[in-house]
Amino acid sequence: QKKEPFDMYNSQAYHTGNLIVSPKGLFGKGSTQSEELIVSSDYTRFGQKSYSADTASIELKALDGNSIAFQSENVKSLVDFTEKKGYFTSNEGVKKNELPFLQYACYIDRFEWGMESKLLGLVDTQSPKLGDFASKSLREAVDLPHPGAKFVSQHPNQGGFGFNSPKALLDLNKNKLFTEDVYVIKCADIAIRPSDGSITIHPGAQIDTLDEVTILANTETKLHEIYNARVYIESAKLYSANGYIDYVDEDKKKHSIFLKEINPLSGHTLGKGIIEKDEVLQLSSAFDFYGNVTVNAQDTNYFFDGGVQLSTNCFGDETAWIKFAAQLNPTQIYIPINEAPVDVEGKRVT
Repeated sequence: QKKEPFDMYNSQAYHTGNLIVSPKGLFGKGSTQSEELIVSSDYTRFGQKSYSADTASIELKALDGNSIAFQSENVKSLVDFTEKKGYFTSNEGVKKNELPFLQYACYIDRFEWGMESKLLGLVDTQSPKLGDFASKSLREAVDLPHPGAKFVSQHPNQGGFGFNSPKALLDLNKNKLFTEDVYVIKCADIAIRPSDGSITIHPGAQIDTLDEVTILANTETKLHEIYNARVYIESAKLYSANGYIDYVDEDKKKHSIFLKEINPLSGHTLGKGIIEKDEVLQLSSAFDFYGNVTVNAQDTNYFFDGGVQLSTNCFGDETAWIKFAAQLNPTQIYIPINEAPVDVEGKRVT
């Protein structure tokens, strides 16, 4: 043992602690650092081009030299300078590992470090296989076991938000976690499918806004599918979004409605949109509508609040838009109109 670290593998590693030379080879107790990677063990075997330990703790420093990017305990390790790789397997199966710089945790049993690429691959080998999971609809996939390693936010304001990914890379060059093949994300009462299956996590547990996603509202009723949506996830229970939903009339014709505001602030997901007067919605072959539309994740039918115009106007005023507010069944349109109807401006229609 000496005060200064032992220079090893032509300065590719430095060992702090004890070294013992025996007929069986070179062994050590302490910490061995290879740039960002620190492997600590009570019994490390040093070979000509590699070192290994049956039980070790791992620390990976961020490139700023101060922050910790990754931590793991009780793993079997092999660091190979020929391949420029580090291979690590949990001795306890799938377990929690920390990503402190990102404020995330991952549940994995294997990880692989690239010395030159600065990429750490994170894998749960015991999770369900991807198989045909990607080809299943969101309605089918939401109740199935999700393939891949589990990633969970440790940020105190995010309520344990998490998701699964079979392909995950911690990139020290960019200080980001890149994940792929993410086909279901649960948040509040909805399920989300990213368009390309990728999620990026930034320091502080920040997640990129997701564009062109599909939303299932909600995960229990599975009544509504919103498409071409944009979602910002704030926590496990809170998100804000916008997107398109189809109104299907009695003739099975689809009419796209833009929901400019979608969130779970009322306790369950509501989507709100506005139909402009110059872009009326055909409720049926007999009725046109403009005004406000509300989609409730717990109800099949949409709520309409605005003006309706009959294609054959019984009131003699072809420009009249009769004010009403009601939930409508598109297969059996019934418009509730008062005995003394008024238009959208509150004027009597006669």
